[in-house]
Amino acid sequence: MVAERWRRAWDRIAAGLREEFGRSAMNRRVLYRLTATGEADLARLGLTPRDVREAAAPDVADATAFLMARRAARDAFSLQCKRSVQCE
Repeated sequence: MVAERWRRAWDRIAAGLREEFGRSAMNRRVLYRLTATGEADLARLGLTPRDVREAAAPDVADATAFLMARRAARDAFSLQCKRSVQCE
């Protein structure tokens, strides 16, 4: 019974580690591909080279979420500007 609880606890720890290391590997792949992408292609994605550089900073835990949030913020600002003339 105690062994079963230990096994379940280790399974939870291992699952958490797999998830964390999997996310790190995915972030590295995404950033690697985006750094090799041209500025025009990044613009089509709604990103800039600066966004990619900032997403690669060591204090950013999830680069993909960072980039998606940056794009969403830029899109929201763009929509706001289309409704208003004051954004220029």
